[in-house]
Amino acid sequence: MITNTATVTAPNTVTDPNLLNNTASVTVTVSGGIAASIAPTQVNFGTVILGALSTVNNVIVTNSGTVPLGIADWTLGGTVAGGRAAYALVAPTGVVPACVAYATVLAPTGKCAIGVQFAPLTSGTAGATLTVNSNAPAQVVTLTGRAN
Repeated sequence: MITNTATVTAPNTVTDPNLLNNTASVTVTVSGGIAASIAPTQVNFGTVILGALSTVNNVIVTNSGTVPLGIADWTLGGTVAGGRAAYALVAPTGVVPACVAYATVLAPTGKCAIGVQFAPLTSGTAGATLTVNSNAPAQVVTLTGRAN
């Protein structure tokens, strides 16, 4: 919630000197605005056989604000040390429409999905992050998985 306070001075046409140069305080409260939420905030792919692909996990971006939300892009980053894991952005599954970078604009309560898959290259545990950028603050999902 954003609150601004302003003082308004209004001239009047009354000749009573006690009423000249009156001031009034006005408080303006604006609720809502730009906001995004993401679910889940953590995706654990569990154990995947080395060289195999995990199932696709969807990350759902929701416009939780009161104005349109423009999806800019999304990136994978973080710890993928030693080449132990490969995370891929893939087509989402299900009924929620796919997010499209630089083209998706969500109305309030609107949703879109990003598909993520784990394809381990070597054995071990690895993590990464998925960051979704928009005209709201960035949303981050933690990704973890293990390969045997």
